[in-house]
Amino acid sequence: MIKLRDDVVRTLLDDGLTAIMDVESLHARLKRSWRAAGYPDDSLAEDVALSVELALSDSKRGAAFTPGEIDAFVLKVLREAGLTEVAEHFGLDSSPVDSMVPVGFKEISNIISKFMKLDENQMNKLADDVLNAANEMDAATASPTLLLELARHFHSRDAKSADLPAPRPRGNARRSGSAVWLVSKEKIFGLVNLDTRGLLSSEMLKVGGVSALFPSIKLEFDPARFADSLDLAPPVPEFALLPRMAAVADAVNDIVSTIDASTANPADVSGERAPVHLKILNPDVFTEVWLGGRWPVSRPCVVELFETLSESFIREIRLHT
Repeated sequence: MIKLRDDVVRTLLDDGLTAIMDVESLHARLKRSWRAAGYPDDSLAEDVALSVELALSDSKRGAAFTPGEIDAFVLKVLREAGLTEVAEHFGLDSSPVDSMVPVGFKEISNIISKFMKLDENQMNKLADDVLNAANEMDAATASPTLLLELARHFHSRDAKSADLPAPRPRGNARRSGSAVWLVSKEKIFGLVNLDTRGLLSSEMLKVGGVSALFPSIKLEFDPARFADSLDLAPPVPEFALLPRMAAVADAVNDIVSTIDASTANPADVSGERAPVHLKILNPDVFTEVWLGGRWPVSRPCVVELFETLSESFIREIRLHT
């Protein structure tokens, strides 16, 4: 069975509770930063947002990150991609200020462990360095972002250690900030079969271009619109929908295999392929009208439906609802 990834990145709120990372909000902030930097083409903003979320999810399952920590990670990604102007404007359009934390060895170690890949001895030494620096400033409390930046400053002296790996750009966007396409959505449309084109033309299924800087396969599916096209009256049990949705799985596989073939590089011995993201559009409408449930209470039912459908997928797919 192909795994449908529904793991989430959690953010730490001021009251100590956690919430699911709002990727849409990050995408909107990145788009504003692209435009503020004078780049009319902001299509790379979504690739950066998705790459950051995937990297955080892979790096520390179960850990909650403060908004400031996530922003610091985004800034690192933008700067490494040569998007310095975008990074400057993103820094100005920052998340709300982090809640202050006590300056202690335990608190500093906890922050470092979230974002830096170090063994115990390295982490202890780095935590001591940060603690000593904070004590010299007579800081009894500090924001997690400041403590993280201090840790990175001291850590940069040791080239043998490695930061938590950020999504590595395949190139540099310094000149224009615009996407250079490995495969444009127009080319994808021209290469897929007629049934897939039908779903794309009706906008029940959507696909974005694959950028050269942060390659990813971005799909969007509107199950409510798809259900509207069927000769069925709501509400509909899941077992009645699944056979009809096999056509969607076939189209997803057609798109993914087409893009894989178009972006294959014989010189890349790692065989690394672009991650696949599937965003479910209007899940509330689909849940309440077609499944007879309530959103977001019935979100697990929607996820379970697509987990069953994922048995037909040829690649691991990350689900966004």
